[in-house]
Amino acid sequence: DCTSKMRADVRTFTNFKMVTEAPNVIVNGEFTNLQYTAGGSSQIQLVRVYYPWRVVSPFMKPGLGALSSGEMVVSSTIVFRNEPF
Repeated sequence: DCTSKMRADVRTFTNFKMVTEAPNVIVNGEFTNLQYTAGGSSQIQLVRVYYPWRVVSPFMKPGLGALSSGEMVVSSTIVFRNEPF
């Protein structure tokens, strides 16, 4: 189920400040504008991974994003600079 539900967004930037301008990929409860751009030497990479998850406990819902399907979104983000290859 993980391989069919997981979504990834990978973007390349020239500096760390630009990372804060990355668009939201969940709009109106739907995934949109997901990209996969592998950067070159010394470029900044933003990697965001999302997994839709049906939450049973209502206590967990306020801390998670919601999809139109009713599922919540568990996400992870990392930013790093590529090696100067």
